[in-house]
Amino acid sequence: MYLISPLKKQYKANLHCHSVFSDGKRTPNELKEMYKSRGYSILSITDHEAPKSHSYLNDDEFLTITGYETYVRPNAECRYDAYGKEIHINLFSRNPENEAIICYNPKYCKYVTDEQKEKFEKVGSQKTREYTTEYINELIKTAKENGYIAAYNHPWWSMENEADILAYEGFFSMEMCNYSSYLIGRLEYNAALYDKMLISGKRIFCHSTDDNHNLHPDN
Repeated sequence: MYLISPLKKQYKANLHCHSVFSDGKRTPNELKEMYKSRGYSILSITDHEAPKSHSYLNDDEFLTITGYETYVRPNAECRYDAYGKEIHINLFSRNPENEAIICYNPKYCKYVTDEQKEKFEKVGSQKTREYTTEYINELIKTAKENGYIAAYNHPWWSMENEADILAYEGFFSMEMCNYSSYLIGRLEYNAALYDKMLISGKRIFCHSTDDNHNLHPDN
């Protein structure tokens, strides 16, 4: 039995990385060159709270998927707590030209200029983000209603517990492994969690990513 048919054409893809539009160190053009030279044919550049189409990079052998990374923290001022829980979600647009930002909150747009913030197409509630199951599920629902699909990022790094995760609704996939997070703590391999999600009735896909920020000159 084959889980993936050997008769089907396969594509090497990465669905989570960052560029100079947030906290990455490479331009989108540089990222295309780096990934394509390593055999990738699909890339999503998921900058933090910075939805941006990179379809200008597409060619006959390379496709970009428009997306961005959104997140919710318990702190109302969006301050990072190394010992606290938070959630990160990658949103992928079904329409490559869709650059709408879901549930916009300026405190989270740390890498975006005021001019860029003014130009955003803002969709959904713009109230203070709340780290609650109800709010997060509403964010996912709003994203889906506005042309996005949602993937759950690096649960170990986010320090969420099983009860938190099983209460979320609407994810199409979860990161089985996030290599950057794995390098930090050696724990970001989520097969056991994925099994529990399936057993609980959440029939979602899984994928692995590198979450590359290119902080070192050779990668």
